[in-house]
Amino acid sequence: MFDNKNDYILKTELIEGITRFCVSFINGENILQNIEVSEAVYTTLEDSQRQDNSFARWGRRRLEQLDLQDEELYNRALHKPQSIEDTVLDALYTELFAQAVDELSEVQKRRFILHHDVGLTSEKIAVIEGCTDRAVRYSIALAKEAIKQNLKNF
Repeated sequence: MFDNKNDYILKTELIEGITRFCVSFINGENILQNIEVSEAVYTTLEDSQRQDNSFARWGRRRLEQLDLQDEELYNRALHKPQSIEDTVLDALYTELFAQAVDELSEVQKRRFILHHDVGLTSEKIAVIEGCTDRAVRYSIALAKEAIKQNLKNF
């Protein structure tokens, strides 16, 4: 009935359409007491309980955070940091990719960038360049193949 946190229990009773607000507690002689209180007293005690519970939750969260070790914090991370090796490899791959794109012909490079970086469809690129859609798709396919060949050994 009672726990370590609360010295009293709040109850409401509906009798003949009238709400009664009651507080139960154990007095100094270890006897259970039930008393009726006003709504204002009941609301004040209820707010106090809510604040106590909120403060207890806040304290438990802070204690848990203090107890966490670095490994556990890393495991809970939403976005885990990359290792230095992965960061270096990503930078190297980005540099090699840029070099592979630079080695394309001007037409292939322009069409590849318009398609992949700008997000234009092959039809829109064809309209811009005054050629057929098929020519643009073929040019982009050749560019992709050339880039794959340049990055094959990576």
